[in-house]
Amino acid sequence: MHFDEFLKILGQFGTYQKQRYTLICLVALYSVVSMFGIVFYGVVPQHHCKIPQHHVEHVNSTIGTVTSETLLRITVPHNEDGKPSSCSLYSLNDLFLNRTGFENDVVPFNKTAFVQYHISAANVAYKLNQTPDDVNRYRWSNKSVQTMESRDGGEILQSDRRRTQPCPEGRVYSTDVYQSTIVSEFDLSCENKWQLRTTTSVFFAGKLAATLLSGMAADRFGRRPVFLVGMILLALSGVALAFSPNMIVFTVLYVIQGASDACVFQSIYTLGMEWVGPKKRRIAGMGISICFGLGHSFLALEAYFLRNWRHLALVASAPGVLFIAFWFFFGESVRWLLARGRYEDAKVIIAKVAKTNKVELEDSVWESLFKEKSEVKQTTHTFIDLFRTWRRAVMTTTLVFVWFSSNIGYSGLALNAEGLGANVYLNFALLGAADVPGMVLSMFLLDKIGRRKIIFFSMCVGGVACVLTGVIPKDMHWLVVTLALIGKMMIGGGGAVICMLAAESYPTVIRNVSLSFAASMARLGGVVAPQILLLSQFFKPLPSVVWGCTAISAGVMSLFLRETLGKPLPQTMEELDVMLAERSMKFWKKVPQSDEAAKETEMQAMDA
Repeated sequence: MHFDEFLKILGQFGTYQKQRYTLICLVALYSVVSMFGIVFYGVVPQHHCKIPQHHVEHVNSTIGTVTSETLLRITVPHNEDGKPSSCSLYSLNDLFLNRTGFENDVVPFNKTAFVQYHISAANVAYKLNQTPDDVNRYRWSNKSVQTMESRDGGEILQSDRRRTQPCPEGRVYSTDVYQSTIVSEFDLSCENKWQLRTTTSVFFAGKLAATLLSGMAADRFGRRPVFLVGMILLALSGVALAFSPNMIVFTVLYVIQGASDACVFQSIYTLGMEWVGPKKRRIAGMGISICFGLGHSFLALEAYFLRNWRHLALVASAPGVLFIAFWFFFGESVRWLLARGRYEDAKVIIAKVAKTNKVELEDSVWESLFKEKSEVKQTTHTFIDLFRTWRRAVMTTTLVFVWFSSNIGYSGLALNAEGLGANVYLNFALLGAADVPGMVLSMFLLDKIGRRKIIFFSMCVGGVACVLTGVIPKDMHWLVVTLALIGKMMIGGGGAVICMLAAESYPTVIRNVSLSFAASMARLGGVVAPQILLLSQFFKPLPSVVWGCTAISAGVMSLFLRETLGKPLPQTMEELDVMLAERSMKFWKKVPQSDEAAKETEMQAMDA
């Protein structure tokens, strides 16, 4: 008897599964902290160059003591919006200083300034029909470029032609909104901001490697041991992160946190999928992703009340210590135990499930489940087996590309919450909450139109929304945020279906290896996304355009994947090869179903 058939007797989503699934959803909520905590740890406060002491002394000796605001306007360039420049300081010899004309803290031109433009003050006065004293008192505004043209169309004098230099003594960060971030504490802005982007990319690279290794470990040693080791490391590294003395230690702990989270999430997702029957797989697959999306809002709420990044890291990571105890409540996957030939262990867990679900199992049911199982050859598979045949290689490569593209858009939109402007807390919470309607819609349509069509529609619509987010003027803030939410909603919903499709496409004997391999390759999207954000320095809309075009390409490629609607989960590699051989390579041609799959589809139709 196939295990899916056995679950119809034992309970496809009975009391036992619901209790464990609730715990799995709590862990999914918690996973957001390690994934996107950097959005709030690394938020960039308002800042400007720290004014060196010799600049202060020069100003005081030249014009006397001035207010701090005036000192800032004298020594630091200002942008068009009137705010101080974040990364530059006027050179000492290019300060516009004069003992007169400082009413209302306005900095005037003086003779020295005009001499720098190769025109004497007398000539300027003549050309402007003014006296030298009038020229000397000409007021310069930081908010706009002031020019003076000669009457005969000669030389143009601009007041902003002063040399600047990078901040020689670091920067001063505002604490009006954020008490402390890793940017303000470790000075990660301007010429140092590459460190923050690199840390994020290394974090996702760590998740990539851990996802691949944890998948092989889970298929070799079981889902529960991987969960336990991962959760211990996740909780300890998260708490220790709050005490990082420098950026190097922070990066190491942050990467460990991301790697351990990959182990935890991969193991609980597989457990959640393998313990339910075909009719309830959509609940198991989409429910975990919905809880992950809701976790964004919880993290944003914590960050709103904890404006110090150390306090946030400590409070947000602490629940992981309690989640370690979930190991005692999670039973090992019976599918995995049967595939490994551990029948006695499987019997013990099945008996517990039957008791909790209040189901009486007849001897004939036990016999049919374990019939001929002892004859199955036990083989340890690796990700290389995913490419041993042409059909396997095509399916795996296509699945990886689609999942990779989804991760680029999903991670990029979440990491760019601050770049959308306005309130970063509200933006992040909305972007997370946007996952919910997208996934609910996908869950509603999963068993109606199938997996492939949902992925195609979601990725294409989300991609178009991303492109429009980049090209629409930023002053239309409400429209930009709305399109970003649509993009996140659709790409998030499509990504959850991709994850579910991957779990359904591969057999039990290699499910965790294949899922972890595909997920780890998809993690490259998370590695690339922070670097794509840097493209905004050259062309502001470019990151959104890249995310959008990649998502659209993934939507088209998804049509090459095998539809799993109404199909039983394969148990062996041989079953997978048969299913792949049955599938027509024509997109819309009706695929002939095996007798077992046809029977499953007929039963679902009768239930509906």
